[in-house]
Parts: sequence; C-alpha cells; structure tokens
Amino acid sequence: DSATRPLVIAFHGYGGDADWPFASAHIERHVASTGLAVATIDGGNFYWHARKSGVDPSSLVVQDLLPLMGRKGLAIDRVGLIGWSMGGHGALLMATRLGPGRVAGVAAASAALWQSPADSAAGAFDDRGDFVRNDVFTAQAQGKLRAIPVRLDCGRDDPFIVANRALAHELPEAATTFDTGGHTEEYWTAHAEAQMVWLSKRFQ
Repeated sequence: DSATRPLVIAFHGYGGDADWPFASAHIERHVASTGLAVATIDGGNFYWHARKSGVDPSSLVVQDLLPLMGRKGLAIDRVGLIGWSMGGHGALLMATRLGPGRVAGVAAASAALWQSPADSAAGAFDDRGDFVRNDVFTAQAQGKLRAIPVRLDCGRDDPFIVANRALAHELPEAATTFDTGGHTEEYWTAHAEAQMVWLSKRFQ
C-alpha cells in the first residue's frame, strides 16, 4: 500500500521538469525495492528558491505538494529529499528550511554549489543578497544541516566536485561518494539505487 510508504520529494536539475527524476535519473527503478514513494513538481529553472519575480518553487513544495500527498494518505510529517545538480542545491536548501524534525535524510547528487556569489552560474540568483539568503554553506554555518543525515554523491570530473568536497568537510558525519564520473545522466542513473537505499534506511 503506497500510503504506508515513506515519502521522498525529488528535485530536478536545470532544464528539467517533473518527469526528469524518472526520465533522466531513473529513480522509478528503485521504488519497489526500497519501499519508498516519490513525489515531484516542475520547479522551472529557478534554483528552488524564492525569486524577485515572485516565482518560488520551494514554497510550492511546502504549501502545495506536501499537503496534496497528505490528502492522498501519505505520511508528510517526516520526508526524505533527493536532488540532482540544481535540484541537489534545492534539496539541501529545503532540508535547512524544514529542519531535522521533518527531514529523515537528504541525498544530493552533483549538487550545484558555489562558495562565493562570483562563482555562481548566471541567472542562478537575482543578486548577491539572493545568493547569501539561499547559500547552503551559510545555512550550514548556522547549524541548519546539523542533525540531518546528508549524503553527497559527486563525480571527480564534475565541475562541482570542489564545492561538494568543501561541504563534506563542513559535514563530517555526511555519507559521501566522490568517485569516477562527470556531470552526466549516466552518473546520476548509476548512483540512484544507492541513494534510494540510503534514504530508505533513514526511515528505519
């Protein structure tokens, strides 16, 4: 019965949509074996946070998607989070917002992380203030990822490997897989099973 399955919210990457976690990372292959339910929305290319345009995909997750899943009978008091690239950033950011009481674990693959506003991708943030407000490193420095199980997967040939290693250094308890691979669908598909199994264990 899907209503008894722990719920995982999936955050797609840049250029993706609600189908992306299934069409590109193929997490549907690991739903039955892990006993998890997966829900996702189309978050656009807004890096999963409130923008000055008024768009806020993160609030859609909290205010619309989670209540909808609750009405379907799924437990929404404690959820898992998973994301890729831009969505990895989004999943980590969401974890800092929901907190340890609500988040069983967060798995981020090739998370799009930057250690300074100048390094960030064009259009990822409105301005320097927007970067600081939505910076995973700043949130971590404030202790907002403490007590939340975190898993980071990133290929050694991925442009985000330096920032992912830096976050792992700040989170010594985090599970990390920094192995062969780049910022590719092949990498994400290859690591999806391990990530889903890891998330399933966070609910046990």
